[in-house]
Amino acid sequence: MKILHICLSGPYTENWTYQENILPKYQSISGNDVYIIATTYRHLQNGDIVDVGEIKKDIDYNIHLQRMKYKKNIFSEKINMFRKYSILTKIEEIKPDFIMMHGIGN
Repeated sequence: MKILHICLSGPYTENWTYQENILPKYQSISGNDVYIIATTYRHLQNGDIVDVGEIKKDIDYNIHLQRMKYKKNIFSEKINMFRKYSILTKIEEIKPDFIMMHGIGN
């Protein structure tokens, strides 16, 4: 099964023990094909937030990570999120069986 995690409401940092990290890990271990679409922002060890740019790579547990740039800074504006990220195109490319949206309440 293809599972897509969308993490666009804040920084996504690899190898942390948050839901957006733990769920994909165990879904992949269970034999699923797991994708994450995230912002280009991540935390450094000291807590600073940095922009790492658009990246498409496989991370631990064969999880496919794609970081996408904001078309404009929308940390405070979540309306029309899909249009601002061109996310629908990515969803159509991946064709997931299941989508998990992280941080939608922010």
